[in-house]
Amino acid sequence: MIESKGLDVPPEMCTADDRDATLMRFLRARKLNLEKAYEMLSNTVTWRKEQGVNDILSNPLPVDVVNSIRAHMPAGYCGYSYRSQPIYVQHLGELDTEALERLGVTDEQYLHYHMQEMEYANRCLLAKASEEQGKVVETFLNILDVEGISLSKMTSTFLRIFKAQMKIDQDNYPETNGGVFIVNAGWVMSTVMAAVGPFIDPKTRAKINVITGDGKKCAEKLRAMKLFDNAVIPRLGIMGEPRQIPTPSMIKMDEEIQARALGHKRDEARRLSLDAGTGEEDEEEKAGDVEDVDDIDEEDEDEEVDLSELSPEVSVALADTDAILEDLKGVEKSPSRGGPAETQGCACAIM
Repeated sequence: MIESKGLDVPPEMCTADDRDATLMRFLRARKLNLEKAYEMLSNTVTWRKEQGVNDILSNPLPVDVVNSIRAHMPAGYCGYSYRSQPIYVQHLGELDTEALERLGVTDEQYLHYHMQEMEYANRCLLAKASEEQGKVVETFLNILDVEGISLSKMTSTFLRIFKAQMKIDQDNYPETNGGVFIVNAGWVMSTVMAAVGPFIDPKTRAKINVITGDGKKCAEKLRAMKLFDNAVIPRLGIMGEPRQIPTPSMIKMDEEIQARALGHKRDEARRLSLDAGTGEEDEEEKAGDVEDVDDIDEEDEDEEVDLSELSPEVSVALADTDAILEDLKGVEKSPSRGGPAETQGCACAIM
């Protein structure tokens, strides 16, 4: 059906480069109804084009926007389950959407960040887990720490963002939710669920497990479930201990995005240079044997380039490359609760 209707499924959306496994997720999401599954898939392909999702990992947000989101909506990945599912922890009790508004973070910027989290998780974390397991791993475990949450945080801004985020996940990343565990849940949680419940797909609601009690009791219940190694639990930050925000995985996501952005700018500079006639190629280079930018020897790297000799477009592209390198140095790596920052490891949200 896909081929007959000419639908081009981009490789970027295929978990572990497995097209068939990805198509099966859409079929399962529509209970094996081919027409409905095709409609869902087609809508996702269109959405990815319109939102620039296929290239979103080479399109970084400003560093101050990223740091503001992480300071007021702390979340991150903390290891893997016994089934090699990435574990995503979100500390909803510390969310402050009003602070994000005061800092000038728009809904579009937050959703862009969320889509980067989802794409990094799909293309990198799940790809790595699949390679290690020798089979496609396509689901996550989600832990929502609601300690400190209150009705006052259920603002119109929060509900608007939550609704938009849930629609993105449910419409475009089907069948990736391996389970949701709400911890540190108090009496207010039933009211909160009543507020956000209408935005959650029934299949997702069926996967939600509310774990009552304080952090220590929640940790004991999670151990009893044998979902993941006990060593993971202290890193979840659900018992009042210091935790790292950004997590090691988020730092790796930053590095991946900046590296892809830099590569994109280099390719664009090379293309503009050739289009403007500033680059000279011999016949061998025209056949495809072009010297890679990263393989330039030290002598050539140290040679200063006179930007005045290049076209304006090339000069702008090269200047943007320098700016990206500076941005990479500026990403904040300090934890939100005063814990020591780690140096390696990603990010996602409720699916």
